Amino acid sequence: MTINIFNRWVSLSILSLLGILLGTLIFIAWDKPPIPVEPVAWSNSTRWITAPEPSYRLYARHRFTLPDVPEVAWLRLSADNDYILYVNGKIVAQEVSTPRNTAGFAAKRSELYQGINDSTPYRWNIPDWVQISHARDWKLTTYLDLTYYLQPGENVIAIEVQDSHETARFVLEGAVYSILGQAPISLTTGNVPWQLATQGPNRQQFFWFEPDFPDYDWIESLGTIPVTETTYSRVRERIFQRPLQGSWITANEEPTGELWLRCDWQIPDHFQRGFLRFAGDEKYGITLNGHLLKHYHNGDGNQLHLYEVTNLLHPGSNTIAVNLSHFWDADWSRQQEQTLSPDGLLRFYLDGWAETSVSDPVIAPIQTDDTWTSLPKPLKDWVTGAGQGIPVTLLRSPEPSVFYRTYEGDAYLLNYPDGLRHLMGWISLTTAMVLFGSWGLGRFTQSTSQFNLHHSSISSIFALPIVFFLIGIGLLKHRYAEAEAGIWFAHAHTNKILIVSSIIIGLFTGLSVLWRRHDIGSRLIWVGVGFVGILGFSLVTLPINLFQGILGFTVIIVTGILAVGIGAMGKSLTSISQDHGSFIPRITWRIRTVKAISYQGLRKLLSNWSQNHFSWLLYVILAIGLFLRLNHLGYDNPEPDENVSWDAVRGILKTGAPIASSGIWYTRSPVYHYLLAIWLRILGDSLVNARLFSVVVGIATLILVFYFTRYLTGNILLALLVTAILAIDPWELWYSRNIRFYQLAQFFTTATFWAFLEGFITKRDRTCQHLFFIFLTLTLLSQEVTLLLLPGFFILFLFHYKPLKLLEDWPIFVSSFITMMIFAFNIYFVKIKSLTPLIGLSSYTTSFIKLQFNNMSVFATNFFVGVNRMYVIYSFLFFIGFIYFLFKPSKKINTLFLAIFINIAVITVMVFLKAARYTYPTYPIFILLSVYGAFRSVHDLGVRIDTLINKDGLWRKILTLSMVLFLSLNIEPIRVLMSYDESLRPRHMDASEFIQRQRRPGDVVISNVPAGHANTIGGADYYLMHRMSFFDAVYKHEGRVIDRWEGGVLLANSDQLKQVLESSNRVWIHTFDRQLPKDPELARFFNYLQSLGQPVFSTYGTRVKLWEKNTGTLQRIPDRGGNFGAY
Repeated sequence: MTINIFNRWVSLSILSLLGILLGTLIFIAWDKPPIPVEPVAWSNSTRWITAPEPSYRLYARHRFTLPDVPEVAWLRLSADNDYILYVNGKIVAQEVSTPRNTAGFAAKRSELYQGINDSTPYRWNIPDWVQISHARDWKLTTYLDLTYYLQPGENVIAIEVQDSHETARFVLEGAVYSILGQAPISLTTGNVPWQLATQGPNRQQFFWFEPDFPDYDWIESLGTIPVTETTYSRVRERIFQRPLQGSWITANEEPTGELWLRCDWQIPDHFQRGFLRFAGDEKYGITLNGHLLKHYHNGDGNQLHLYEVTNLLHPGSNTIAVNLSHFWDADWSRQQEQTLSPDGLLRFYLDGWAETSVSDPVIAPIQTDDTWTSLPKPLKDWVTGAGQGIPVTLLRSPEPSVFYRTYEGDAYLLNYPDGLRHLMGWISLTTAMVLFGSWGLGRFTQSTSQFNLHHSSISSIFALPIVFFLIGIGLLKHRYAEAEAGIWFAHAHTNKILIVSSIIIGLFTGLSVLWRRHDIGSRLIWVGVGFVGILGFSLVTLPINLFQGILGFTVIIVTGILAVGIGAMGKSLTSISQDHGSFIPRITWRIRTVKAISYQGLRKLLSNWSQNHFSWLLYVILAIGLFLRLNHLGYDNPEPDENVSWDAVRGILKTGAPIASSGIWYTRSPVYHYLLAIWLRILGDSLVNARLFSVVVGIATLILVFYFTRYLTGNILLALLVTAILAIDPWELWYSRNIRFYQLAQFFTTATFWAFLEGFITKRDRTCQHLFFIFLTLTLLSQEVTLLLLPGFFILFLFHYKPLKLLEDWPIFVSSFITMMIFAFNIYFVKIKSLTPLIGLSSYTTSFIKLQFNNMSVFATNFFVGVNRMYVIYSFLFFIGFIYFLFKPSKKINTLFLAIFINIAVITVMVFLKAARYTYPTYPIFILLSVYGAFRSVHDLGVRIDTLINKDGLWRKILTLSMVLFLSLNIEPIRVLMSYDESLRPRHMDASEFIQRQRRPGDVVISNVPAGHANTIGGADYYLMHRMSFFDAVYKHEGRVIDRWEGGVLLANSDQLKQVLESSNRVWIHTFDRQLPKDPELARFFNYLQSLGQPVFSTYGTRVKLWEKNTGTLQRIPDRGGNFGAY
């Protein structure tokens, strides 16, 4: 009897998807592989340099003298963890992710093309914090060219390093060649001394990183710690280290002002990687084998472009062709700041090479010399070698110190049409092979087994596990593309390992389906063993070039043929073994016996568990969640928003009203702040006790989510899994350790949804309806932006609550009116007592909740992708579940799906201020739907497969366990645990407490940290805007503009600051690390501010300087009248 559960089109879709996935994997594994990540080979003498004492910061300087302009100067650098590198007072490179721990693995480095992959990071408006450790950016080494920045005479390299632990360190290796052929000047830590300090002082109007800064009293160190940890890079050092070869070339120009150049580049068979460095004047484009590398519309002859061209090369003859042309209008070009050729000639320079490994010498060098030719006019196919050229004219050799060099990555990525052609070719080939193989497998199965299945149906069973595996790996690749774990996926052989793994999975799938026929099973065993063995041996022993392109496909075909031969021999061996002791049946019987015993034992154990046993599992999960929330609860300093709420609660404790240090009433979220005030009145006012309230609410949320999930799914194990995920989720951990109302709002939101389902969707329970309005009111009074949940509730209510009877349902209208009146009163009170009049210094003069269409993708990206792509896998499962429940509707589940979509849509168009925290209240429901939808989908799929192949729940169990494994791979428990021993937030409170201890009567405090001093010294005297202010940052009060948190008078320009300095003896300047403001006036002001005083306290993310009148000097700057008036 034919049992065909799978629809034919579904089966064909699965097989086609397998072909697409395999074709894509083969394309990036053999045909056009990305630039691989390789371990950096640090020299044996290289050492880490650490701070002379435990410190979050390290400042280092190294002086050296050059007799002449440098020919070659390069370095490679790993700094733990953020750094800014200066050469002769100029910033050359930096990687600054402070103060956000969610910026991604080396995502903030200035060298854009030296990441672990070619993936483009998601752009965030403001990345949120979560409870994970900072990415170990030092594991990705940066390569730099210094030739452009050095000069004859004395030179200074300076570096500022900052770490979230008190273990700031860096390792640097490099050399400067002033005269080629002579010994280089070493820059390597461990070989040459560096001057160190833990503060970055200013002296005699010089910043610490400037060449003339006197560093006579800094500590000298060579570095003592060997480099034992592995660091990685995709860059070969030779691209910076190799001296420039060749000369500038030119030729006779056409009357149109154009020039065509060409050269043949011979590449040997055994090359691994190839590189080009080139520069040109005015407008030019360069092609390699007919593929356009890039066209420059404003070519700067002093800009040297560095590319890897491996995927554009092939063994044998390769053609490089260049077209140059003048700007049409020289005068217009000067006005547009375009760079003209210095002597009126169109010049071009290039050198390049191929190589096999880092240690081997270069092969196939090429440079612009007399082997290049020029074409008098363009010809068809001239870029691929057509036409006869004439000799070019050689000009002078390039001056290395003139070139500004930039490494621009893989040139093949610029030629995406060719990449798409190759990719589509592989996809077409593999899809055709899969479909043909499925037809053959179906015929083979029909003729040799007792099953009578449709060809594509049985083949789709073989394909499904491989499809799941490749989709899972693809999601993990995407998930960790901005994380340190992505290094593994970037290794050269990772994709080949994945292909072999897919083969093994397919092999075992076939054995599980056909095992009952020993002749088929044994044959497949031997074929699989032979294929995996031969292919694995080939990968280890044969040159990597044999696995690229058509050659690689040929190797796979040959391997398959040999494996079939081994399978034929293996059939005979199996028969012999069966005749002499029945070896295979004995193994089969033992495997089945062990499997039956283990499964039956597990099933018996679970069936004997009572409700109390599962309760113990819940207690364990809650204990883990509690530990993660309590661990080092007071170690991290509060962030500005925490200080705002804590300051308001202290106002409640003192006066009964939420009055901040500035005198402004902070009436937002009254439920949270008054509950916290009661909590602190009982336990005592402290940072730990204030955070402990959120911990308790966080644990209550876990308990609520557990029972809510069990109510929705009827599955206690699934409820435990959802609770366990949220118990260790970094976003949940963060806000459940935070003095802010987000955790309480999430608790009330979850309770509101539960009451809504019971009161309006599945039942008309009057008690649940009352509870809904109570919880909704508490939610609105905990976080006002939850007002945007109301459109979703209203739409879903109208859709499901039918018929609406006015006489019977009047309590609904009364409760709605009461809830909205309470919320309206709260908003009106906030507007009167909390909001301040908007002034011209605000970044915008409107409410942050209003209809707008700005940055429409921010909230969806924050919610469905998350910081560092943490929610990509959850979102994939969320949408799978959504599709599943479209075909198998569940009123409760579908309601929650629609509520999430409506809420994200409403927030997107109604919230002007973009921040992930506004979607936080519905996050547990998102996780619940993701997990439940995924497990329902794989459960039904497993049942279908088991029905098709007459297996008693085998595939259902395998798919379920695979889903649990897949979800566990999305979690980074090590990073979560590591986060408790490092500073995740700037340590503003430490800085404020330092000022409190050292402050004298009459001292003045200036700060650009919002609410940073409210809970220590009662507020700063003056407030500095680090950028144009938020809508509620400052306001005008009695003729002065002050900040709303602490009441500090605004200082917006140098004239106002000078007036403060002239009237004060000692001024404390507390600033937190930020880039200079984009506004030029504010940038000049902050640059002037940095020149004042001496650093007395430097910690993570913030520093304190002290200016004293008797020792300080004021920089002479013109008075621009900025000290008149409020502005």
